[in-house]
Amino acid sequence: MGEGDAAWAALCAVLDAADPDVPLHDPDSPEWTSRDVYTHFWRMHSGSARAIRFELEHDERYQWSGLDENELNERNVAEDRALSLDEARRRAVEARADYRTLMAGLSDEAFESIGRRHGDDLFGGHYRGHLDYIEAARD
Repeated sequence: MGEGDAAWAALCAVLDAADPDVPLHDPDSPEWTSRDVYTHFWRMHSGSARAIRFELEHDERYQWSGLDENELNERNVAEDRALSLDEARRRAVEARADYRTLMAGLSDEAFESIGRRHGDDLFGGHYRGHLDYIEAARD
């Protein structure tokens, strides 16, 4: 989990230092502000935790919305635009703490059968992806 924690800390540092009204991502990515990235991770962390809990309880895969990932992201970001940066950050941090605690508490068997599919954030890949979008915008 250390790698994911380091990537999350790096992403938060960049988001917190950014102008909250200026898009951060490169032109080929969604034009999200720091608030938008935080709300994205609030939705992703809470959704992953919901999926894991469902799969543990029902012994079947969680069925997502059926929307294309980009459509879902844009819909969620649009719904969350009224949130302040502080509220978006608070929600993302709380949802990540819940997600991380849930993942850490999985048995080895549950982690292999369920957790690994929902672990991109835990291992930092998703965070590094957004850091890459932001870095590309700076170049």
